[in-house]
Amino acid sequence: MTTPPGDDRLPDAERVRNGTRLRAEYAVNRIADALRVPSEVTEDATDLLHGALEADASPDCCPETVGAAAAYAAVRRAEYPRTIAEVADAVDGDRSEVCGAYHDMVRTFGLCLDPPDPALFVARIVSEYDLPDAVERRARERLETTEFHDSDSALGVAAAAVVLESDASPADIAESLPLSTLTVRSRYVPRFGER
Repeated sequence: MTTPPGDDRLPDAERVRNGTRLRAEYAVNRIADALRVPSEVTEDATDLLHGALEADASPDCCPETVGAAAAYAAVRRAEYPRTIAEVADAVDGDRSEVCGAYHDMVRTFGLCLDPPDPALFVARIVSEYDLPDAVERRARERLETTEFHDSDSALGVAAAAVVLESDASPADIAESLPLSTLTVRSRYVPRFGER
């Protein structure tokens, strides 16, 4: 009597593809759990991941890096306020490798994504620190009257706006964010002028 082939009897190349896909999917799910990403964003990340693996968009990257890049692309498409640093850290990934794989994915799929909007991060910061709604409103107004470069960190700009419109210090705000107090205080607060 013959038995149907199990995973151990699959051709080596197919077994490797299955393992790669599972590792990358696990990375997407770890990120979704760690960053409390909505299910529709997680589903989009999984779809992007499968497309990237099929297209071999980042052939030199490990599956976890490709999974993180797919998660970040989905986060950006959904305008969900998370940074590439947070995504990479959720899977203990190298930020520069995740960034490279993300750019590979953008090129492969022709994704047209605007720079992240600092206003989205203002709401997140205000919520995380349980600050009054008036702080969020004033910080958003401050953002509307100041110009920034595409290379500026949306999270850094938002943190500075919240610092200027609340009693919180740069150290208070930077405490649980992937930013240093020095970055908020010295790089972004001065962009808005004096307090």
